[in-house]
Amino acid sequence: MYRCPLELPLAEVRMLSYEHTAELHALIERNRTYLKKWFGWGDMMRTQADVQRFVSYSLTQFSQRNGIMLGIWYQNKLAGLIGHQQPIDWTNRLGWLIYWLDSAAQGKGLVTMGAKKVLEYSYNDMGLNKMEIRCTTDNERAIKVAQRLGFQTECKFRSAQWLNGKYHDIQVYGLLASEFGGAS
Repeated sequence: MYRCPLELPLAEVRMLSYEHTAELHALIERNRTYLKKWFGWGDMMRTQADVQRFVSYSLTQFSQRNGIMLGIWYQNKLAGLIGHQQPIDWTNRLGWLIYWLDSAAQGKGLVTMGAKKVLEYSYNDMGLNKMEIRCTTDNERAIKVAQRLGFQTECKFRSAQWLNGKYHDIQVYGLLASEFGGAS
């Protein structure tokens, strides 16, 4: 299984497994209000069974070489997730990066470090040509991650995501394999 240390002591990314179901469910519950501001999937992962189905989907996605979803661990605790948002578009060799982090673990660079590992895997092991990050235009933390990683602003989709009772504009950022700086 995929496991990789990050540049911060006691920080790593690694594959999720079924043994992480309860810990991931508890992490989602602790951060549900925060996550709901940015993601629409929160209502689909209410129970440990829902989270176990997500872990199963992630493992299947990886085994079929159709993406990777990693846990971000900090100080031996699961602190968030990072990986491919959906199956890879193999026709265009395109993937979408998604990430979220426990509010208590933010501000340490964990997402940026973890994203570098996912990008290395995406470009070097999977042979992707491009990765995209899509986020609401008011998600300043996600935008800063995209900028730190060298993603370029590509376009804005107006009123493209229904979230919390209203439409939000979505900003699209892209990074080509040829633009990626490589190993950290």
